[in-house]
Amino acid sequence: DGIDNDCDSVVDESECGRPRYDECTDPLDVSGGGFFELNTDGASPDYSLGCRSTTRDLVATFTLTEARSVTIQAEGDFFTVAASLRTDCTDRTSEIACESGFPGLIRRRSLEPGTYFVIVAASSTGAIGLDVEFGPPIAAAPNPTCGTAIDVSAGGRFMGSFVEVTDDVMMTGCGFTGSPDLVYTFTTTMEQDVTISAQAVTGESLSYAVRSACEMADSQVRCDYGNPAAGVLHQLPAGTYFVIVEGPTFRDVDFTLDVAFGPPTPPAAGDTCGTPIVLVDGTPAMGTFLDKQNDVDVSCGFRYRDAVYEFTLTEARDVLLELDAGSFANASIRPTCDDGATQIRCTSGNPVRQRIRNLAAGTYYVIAESSRGGGFDLSLTTTAPTVAMPVTGNDNCSSAHVVPATGGLFTGDTSTLLPDLGARCGSGATSNDAVYQLTLTSRSRVIASTDGSSFDTVLHLHTATCTDRGESFCDDDGGEGSASLIDQMLDPGTYYIVVDGFGASSSGSYTLEVMVTP
Repeated sequence: DGIDNDCDSVVDESECGRPRYDECTDPLDVSGGGFFELNTDGASPDYSLGCRSTTRDLVATFTLTEARSVTIQAEGDFFTVAASLRTDCTDRTSEIACESGFPGLIRRRSLEPGTYFVIVAASSTGAIGLDVEFGPPIAAAPNPTCGTAIDVSAGGRFMGSFVEVTDDVMMTGCGFTGSPDLVYTFTTTMEQDVTISAQAVTGESLSYAVRSACEMADSQVRCDYGNPAAGVLHQLPAGTYFVIVEGPTFRDVDFTLDVAFGPPTPPAAGDTCGTPIVLVDGTPAMGTFLDKQNDVDVSCGFRYRDAVYEFTLTEARDVLLELDAGSFANASIRPTCDDGATQIRCTSGNPVRQRIRNLAAGTYYVIAESSRGGGFDLSLTTTAPTVAMPVTGNDNCSSAHVVPATGGLFTGDTSTLLPDLGARCGSGATSNDAVYQLTLTSRSRVIASTDGSSFDTVLHLHTATCTDRGESFCDDDGGEGSASLIDQMLDPGTYYIVVDGFGASSSGSYTLEVMVTP
């Protein structure tokens, strides 16, 4: 074909050869360190790796005459690369370390004199950059266990490294199983604020937990995750505490740990369950996560700073909660703030819209959190409990059920209806559908939601023309879970709201709520 397919500088040879460095008998010598460019074009899957299934592989080797620290980084162009370090090129059981990623990175703090081999493998063909660095031996981390914790009672910045560190301490409440960990300790003789920040030098997320008893997870008083993982323990009582810092499972990183002590100050309003902010029905609240900590866990959340609000109902009401943090956010409603088992609903989105019908009288807590630690808007709107109206026979636009100008709550079942109108979202939304008609006499905000439906719904909104795939708006999963949500300002006129299903075979019982406000 006129192409050097095996990259040996020979085109269309009678017997196909191998590219350079494809086998252990022809390794690339990297003993001097530096950057090397390899290419997997034409390479064969010759050797088994502990961190990757059979792929195209190439071989490098180096020899040490004295103990050295070693960093090996193998990176492909838009594909992951695996690197295996071993003492016997062909014997996987001699593998010292194997890492796969973008890049594949192996770090060893002190390799003994001898000859070593590096198997570099990738599932894709193309160029791979191999960077090999040697340095003086690095001493092992002195604080891998609770019994060897480093005392940081004087405060300051402490350098750490997870190179060749294992998972020795019970997992932190906000970390991951198998993460390497190092332990620090401090003792205070009076109530103080303690500020802690753990940050990876190369930008990976870390976690740290503060416990009064190192090995007891239930003694945890704070756990933070992120880059950096940072927080303030306000008014921490005098005593001895342990800080367990966890690294990522996929890479051995270096990090800094900063610990500072200061006079005791109370947490910001809304920072904990003990200081909730009152949320007033119909009055939007403006807040910020910048002065908050990660204190309350929510089932749909992910270790973010959170703010706590409360509201009280004197009678059963329908409740609409809306949270706009400018990014992905979560909101949990529960009657007992610090007990996740009492959670009624947890919703995620950007923004979050949470609808609970016929919520009983009582006091409830709202835990809001966001991936972005900035400002947010939170609003609560309650209305008299609505009674759903069962609807049948609304199979198409000509038989559409008329929605009152003020909106309403409807139930139905699309299983026995026909697929009349498709849409440009929801994989075409060619499932059975039900149609509702809404007429507006003035410009209004219309919110249509299928929260509470039994299947993966799709909502599409049509003007009076009501044609197949001619919708003005379409939504698949904008509501809770697989429910749909359309929230639009609409001009006066007649509109058709279609309750549809994802793809061609999603149908069943549904709930449609239509709210109309100025």
